[in-house]
This record gives sequence, structure tokens and C-alpha cells, in this order.
Amino acid sequence: MLKVSREVPLLEIILYPVTVQGKNASNEIINQIIKCNHDNEVDVIMLIRGGARLRI
Repeated sequence: MLKVSREVPLLEIILYPVTVQGKNASNEIINQIIKCNHDNEVDVIMLIRGGARLRI
């Protein structure tokens, strides 16, 4: 996210964090998409899931 902020400084990034595993994950995702949809400032919705922790 820091790299995006440096390369496109006029871009505002709003995070809507959710749980992506477990029995409550789907409800959290749906509720955050609904919340994001109601925000007048949001033009694009991206669903991105991070990877697992790096194991060495």
C-alpha cells in the first residue's frame, strides 16, 4: 500500500478489513461490501486476499 501511495499520491485508499476464513467470513465480506457501496467516495471495489505468512 505504501508503494501505491508514493506512485499515485492523489489516490485515496480506503480499507474495509474482513476475516476471510471461518464461519463468519462470508457475512463479514457481504457487510463490508454493502458498507463500501453506501460510501459516496468509493469508485472501485477490489477484493484482495493476502497470502500466508512467509515460512523459512
